[in-house]
Amino acid sequence: TLVTKSSIPSRLATRLVNRMFSFNLASVKSTQKDIIKSIQLSKKYSTSVYDMLYAVLAKENKAILVTADEKFIQKTRFKFVKHIKDL
Repeated sequence: TLVTKSSIPSRLATRLVNRMFSFNLASVKSTQKDIIKSIQLSKKYSTSVYDMLYAVLAKENKAILVTADEKFIQKTRFKFVKHIKDL
């Protein structure tokens, strides 16, 4: 079993990772400017810098940020952030 915030069976985790890689997602590198913007926004919206950095990068790359973090969605109300259940 894979232990994270919730435990999921290793087979399921493996299937999900394989599926994720089948989407051919691009990776982006954060810059100093991105991190500073994340710090500023995390203070404004009372979120972690870590979570906000994903939002900053998604917005800059004109992407949709998909998350299961309902609190983040409620706090920020960013239009480009979608709950996974809404896809």
